[in-house]
Amino acid sequence: MLSTYSKSTATRLHMPGHKGKVEGWCNDVTELSFTDDLRNPQGVIAASQALYASKVGARFCHYLVNGSTAGLFAMASCVKGCALVESTCHVSLTNGLRLFGKDFVVVDTDEQEGVSQPLTLQKLQQSVLDNPKVDAVFVTSPNYFGQVADLKQMHKWLKKRGVRLFVDSAHGAHFGFSPLLPPNACNWCDATVQSTHKTLGALTQTAVLLTNDDKLSRQLKEALNQITTTSPSFVLLASIEHAMDHLSRQAKASYASLHKEVARFVANANKAGWQVLANDDFTRLVIDCHSKGYNAKAVYKALEQQGVFCEFATDRYLVAILSAYDDGMTLDVLYTALTQIHRPKTLSEFNYVERCFEN
Repeated sequence: MLSTYSKSTATRLHMPGHKGKVEGWCNDVTELSFTDDLRNPQGVIAASQALYASKVGARFCHYLVNGSTAGLFAMASCVKGCALVESTCHVSLTNGLRLFGKDFVVVDTDEQEGVSQPLTLQKLQQSVLDNPKVDAVFVTSPNYFGQVADLKQMHKWLKKRGVRLFVDSAHGAHFGFSPLLPPNACNWCDATVQSTHKTLGALTQTAVLLTNDDKLSRQLKEALNQITTTSPSFVLLASIEHAMDHLSRQAKASYASLHKEVARFVANANKAGWQVLANDDFTRLVIDCHSKGYNAKAVYKALEQQGVFCEFATDRYLVAILSAYDDGMTLDVLYTALTQIHRPKTLSEFNYVERCFEN
């Protein structure tokens, strides 16, 4: 739809003001009679969302243009009584609960050798039993360290008690596109939000909200229309479709190749003294810098000075995100850069993760 319009000789007497005359901006349009409307999709957007849902095994998909934040807000609005959240949940979740005036209780996230652990079934069960007013549980899966919770058993137990399970799977949009990765969270919850820009390959600020419940889907859409801009970017929307289409065709081969390269990198890194932690997502590299006697934030800064920019670092762990767009060359660059580090001195003060997570 966008390509057809941009290639036409149409005279644009509508927003946006650049009129498609700036190089690279020709697909940036507004709502017209044929473009569809994200607030009430009936045409190409609806078809694109349906296609996305079919690729991941969900019944309903809502495209988001202000990140997983919008999805968390929408799910927060659906809480009727009280919500149960993890202490390490994203700040967007607690902001959303407060914005919609919802009560919530916090369950402390366990930690093992400096790594936050996924919420366990046993801890979830005990927390719900201790707080009988809870009618919605929010679980982060995967977490920032590439670990997933037992969503299948959680959903099964909560469903018997009439408690909804909402999953912040912002970092798991790529799950389900390869048998080498965990299944998509949409299979084992009432609704899940996933950041298509984080790991799928869409433009920054894009995400999807998935559910298999017809009534809940309508409730979520009503909430999204309250908080989402009335001028969503069609370029962002198209990037979600492009990323989904690319992975649906290339994911199995790309991830199979990447999996082999990651195994090679891990073997070489371990030989060189850099311990790489095992997790559920092989595309999420968690490197223990204490194994070399280094502070990970210092390593993070030292890598930047070599032109290698990782996702984040704690005092002990360096986290690097890979995607289907990476290959062995990317890992070779990282490995070579690590071998060039000798007793890094300066700590990095910038840490996005520490700003966005409670604990």
